[in-house]
Amino acid sequence: MPHTADPSPRPTSPNSGRPDRLSVDPEALFVYGSLQFPEVLFTLIDRVPDHEPATAEGWRVVTLPERVYPGLIPGQDTARGYLLTGLTRRVAHPGRIRTPSMS
Repeated sequence: MPHTADPSPRPTSPNSGRPDRLSVDPEALFVYGSLQFPEVLFTLIDRVPDHEPATAEGWRVVTLPERVYPGLIPGQDTARGYLLTGLTRRVAHPGRIRTPSMS
């Protein structure tokens, strides 16, 4: 597929008018819950990526029925977490990677 000359405009935050960081860097990931803890990240990916506090307005963190981990649902609240940056595609999008056990 040929590359288009005019890229689509980048989304902006409705509150600040600044570019929406979550849509700018495909190797960035908003995390909440246990993924906020450096020890958990190190256990999962063998390092602690660059990170900074971040919020997701219009979302709230909730306890999921019959799950030990939280989830995000649309709501009037602001979910607080961290924006991890400098991730590889394999780490940022694990659901898109097939492992031999999934084949």
